[in-house]
Parts: sequence; C-alpha cells; structure tokens
Amino acid sequence: MTVKPKYNQGDMLRYSNKIGESGRTELCVITEVFTLPDDASLYYRVMWLGDEEPGDMVYHYSHLDDSTMYSTVMRGQ
Repeated sequence: MTVKPKYNQGDMLRYSNKIGESGRTELCVITEVFTLPDDASLYYRVMWLGDEEPGDMVYHYSHLDDSTMYSTVMRGQ
C-alpha cells in the first residue's frame, strides 16, 4: 500500500502545544519528503524557524501527519 503524505516540500506548519497554563507555538518548513533505501516509510526533513529551535530535524511521516499539534500555515509551490 502506497502512503500519500499529508504535507509536501515547501509547506509551512505551525506546531502548537497547549498543555496547562504554559504552551508554545513554533513554525517549521518541510524541506524534503523522502524514503530510506531499506525502508518504504516516508520521512520529512523539517527546518524549525526561530532563535531557539534545533534547526534541521527528520521525522517519520506519522509523527506529523497523525498529530493534532501541527497545522498548515501555507502550502509550498
């Protein structure tokens, strides 16, 4: 079964974590959607935006696609 990713390269996402009184909102951009040579699963390479963000991270597609904490800010071209 072929999996279609929810997000595409160039999409900007908002991460919102509203736990308790505190919470945070961060922005990130999908820079690549790819598979590994020995794994048919999809992965996202994500660039986090902001001064305190870790920068470039890789996530299994389900981490973002199945989460209610990510929403699309704008679609890439």
